[in-house]
Order: sequence, then structure tokens, then C-alpha cells
Amino acid sequence: MRRALPLLPAGLFLAVFFVMPLIDVIRRSVTGRGGALTFVRYGRLLTERYYLGVLGQTLALSAGVTVLCILIGYPVAYYLVRHGGRWSGVIVFALVGPLLTSIIMRTFGWQVLFAHGGIVNGSILVFMVANGSFVTLLLLGGGLQTLPLLIYQQFNTTRDFGLASAMSTVLLAIALVCLWLQLMLLRRHARAA
Repeated sequence: MRRALPLLPAGLFLAVFFVMPLIDVIRRSVTGRGGALTFVRYGRLLTERYYLGVLGQTLALSAGVTVLCILIGYPVAYYLVRHGGRWSGVIVFALVGPLLTSIIMRTFGWQVLFAHGGIVNGSILVFMVANGSFVTLLLLGGGLQTLPLLIYQQFNTTRDFGLASAMSTVLLAIALVCLWLQLMLLRRHARAA
């Protein structure tokens, strides 16, 4: 019991600021106007052409970003491992340095660059980050309608909290499937080693 006592504040923090809001989001996604249990919102998300298109664009964008990161990142990683030598620290800093700035500042940097036009574990991570990112699309535009952007609009414009909660739950399910895939691949790799 004494060993668990120092974990109590962290556990309480997670319960209050992560678990309870997550339960509330799921509850809102399946609660109708009268408080009755309903899966109508999920039915809309998974059957209506518009929402299926948005989900398709979200997954296609995430997959495209993942492929692009593999095409760019693999040669850099290969060079670092094989030929980096004394330059490897500089190259790693050049790669990690932009991550030290906020996503909004990086997005504005891309906006300046494009002013007129507006390997498995890393791939899964990139896919998840691209899948959940809406700030970049919101600031840069581009005409794509993705699930995170639609969730943002549902909360702030239409105020349909139930549908936004259902969309959030679907997006969370996609992220959990990605994490599960990553865990399975890591376990397989650990058994092989």
C-alpha cells in the first residue's frame, strides 16, 4: 500500500482529466435527446455518403503523409546509420529542432512556404499524428474535409455535441487500432529476438 501512495496524485489526475472526460464523450455519443440509448449517430457516420467521404479523406491523407515520411525519412535514417559520422549530431538536431516549436508556429512556417498553394512503428506513429491533426488543415486550408476538422466544426459551429462525440469515438477507435497494431508488431519482434 505504501508503494502505491506516491502514485495516487497521478492516478487521480488521470481519472479526473482523462478517464472522466473520455467516459463523457462516449456517453454523449450514444445518448439521445430524451436520455435514451441510441446508436443513430454511429449509423449516420458509417452509412451516409458525406461522412464516409470525410472518413475516407482522413484515412487517405494520413496514409499519404505516412508514405511521404517514409520516402523522405528512410534515406536520412540510412545515411545517419551508415555515413553520419561527426555530422550525425547536426543532422539529428536539424530533424528534431522543429519539434521544439509549437505546431501552430510550424504550421505558419509551412503557410509562408506555400503562400500561393495555400519502418513500421514510425509509419504508424506518423499515421496517427496525421490522422488526428486538424490545426494544420484549419490554418492552411486546402479544401480537404477530415474527421478531426469536422469534429472541430461540429463542436464550434453546429453545436451538435452528440455527433461530434460519436466522431471523436470513431477517431479514437482508429488510433487504438493503430496502437494495437504497433503492440503486436513489437511483441512479434521481441519474440524473434
